[in-house]
Amino acid sequence: MSSLIAICKTEEIDVILLQETLLTTGKKLRITGYNAYTTPQIGTDKGLATLVRTTIPTTRLHNPIPCGTNVETMAVTLTLLNQKVDIYNIYRKINREDTGELQLTQLFVHTERAPTLICGDFNAHHPILSSPSMTNPSGEHIAFTLEEFEGVTLLSTEQPTHLRGGRLDLTFATTAIRHLTKERVHSTLISDHFATVTE
Repeated sequence: MSSLIAICKTEEIDVILLQETLLTTGKKLRITGYNAYTTPQIGTDKGLATLVRTTIPTTRLHNPIPCGTNVETMAVTLTLLNQKVDIYNIYRKINREDTGELQLTQLFVHTERAPTLICGDFNAHHPILSSPSMTNPSGEHIAFTLEEFEGVTLLSTEQPTHLRGGRLDLTFATTAIRHLTKERVHSTLISDHFATVTE
């Protein structure tokens, strides 16, 4: 957390998305200059956090579009220059049985209609994600869904986002705003994953 706080002070990062926060009910996440929106660690849920600069008008979506079984989902709406942008923070849980069933169809329909960024740790494996592991159903679902929806683009770079290789951390965007965005892997912010930055 100290590395994240230091980066918040030195870099102009407006929105931070964290998965597997392990914040229990009642625990607060505080970083000066940011409003924090969180879900707690309950049962098998690991917890999510979305931090947004206090200068950006933001509302939390209390009924985000569900993204599957054993998939944690949180969403906020930002207002930027009178334009609303939805930002989804997603974590697909895995266990020994890998029972997290990803379902992005409904969210991709929304993304084609409204400016949206979808970010998270999808624990998905497929050749299009440069995965060193065997293809899994979540990877197949992502590959199939991207073919079906021309209005949604995978922004993620080809750089691995996990220490063991592959791109588990993905960012999708409404295709209409693709030309405004670029993605990179952060050079110093690392756990067992490399942080990614979307501009």
